[in-house]
Amino acid sequence: MVANITPDDTMMDAIIKINKEIDTRRTYGVRREEVQKTNKAARCSWSNGSARWNCGPIGGRLTCPGASDKVTALLNEVNRLKDTCNRVDREASYVAMDMVVKQIREENARCKPVKSKVQCLDANEIVVEGIGARKTDSLSTFFNPLPLYSGSFEARERGLFGLKGIEIPPGIARQKLDDLDPQTINALVEKSEEAEE
Repeated sequence: MVANITPDDTMMDAIIKINKEIDTRRTYGVRREEVQKTNKAARCSWSNGSARWNCGPIGGRLTCPGASDKVTALLNEVNRLKDTCNRVDREASYVAMDMVVKQIREENARCKPVKSKVQCLDANEIVVEGIGARKTDSLSTFFNPLPLYSGSFEARERGLFGLKGIEIPPGIARQKLDDLDPQTINALVEKSEEAEE
């Protein structure tokens, strides 16, 4: 879900709404979100390395007004693939985009980026709607840490490691309890972290 900030919200209201959205990030995977107001929206990403949120403009797509039908058709396909937020389709969109770029260069077409209403967000990302990216980034020091951070390699290095409250990685969850000892659990956690990277 998108954290929707309204003009009537106070700073505290906004932070509460954003933190509520952050606190729902307890599972891994990509999800599809739709933004209503692309001109006032921000995409925030949690960095385990710096243990902080970084906010910037929402993602977009490329448009080439006046380009050939071939470029337009290729761009439409790239955007369709991206909008599914499916890993296989997104990888295919990168291949298709290479073809688009070659065709754009051949035609010397003029293109521009446009913010997209469809956002494919990873587990460490949220969208804030209703305020711009610069203002959202200035508020980010008040945001809660990403819940998934506590299970990361970086949290372990800082002595903050813990899996309470987050989804148990599938590699661990499927193991029979009788087969698990503390060393095995630790090894599975490390394998799970590596697989997510």
